[in-house]
Amino acid sequence: MLIVCIPATMIGILAGVLSALKMGKDLDKDPEFLEKMKDPAFAAALDAGAQRERPELPKGAKLSVGLFGAGVLLIILIGSFRGFCPTSQMWKGLCRIWW
Repeated sequence: MLIVCIPATMIGILAGVLSALKMGKDLDKDPEFLEKMKDPAFAAALDAGAQRERPELPKGAKLSVGLFGAGVLLIILIGSFRGFCPTSQMWKGLCRIWW
């Protein structure tokens, strides 16, 4: 499982980075952005957005991120050891119990 997932992830990230690298122009060379910056209301809105404080996180945000991370680590650990991987016999036994 990891032999496929890790290289596929790296190739996908590299492809995304390379495609995003060639997108658009720098803002100081973009004629559309420079034209919009002539409008004082647009420039003021950008300045106000840059100085705005970050909103406070919801109460359970840290817990949900921690649970997600623990789930990912658990999946990686289970996939790393052959003894923990489910087998067809194990699934047949579970199906008999549940149904």
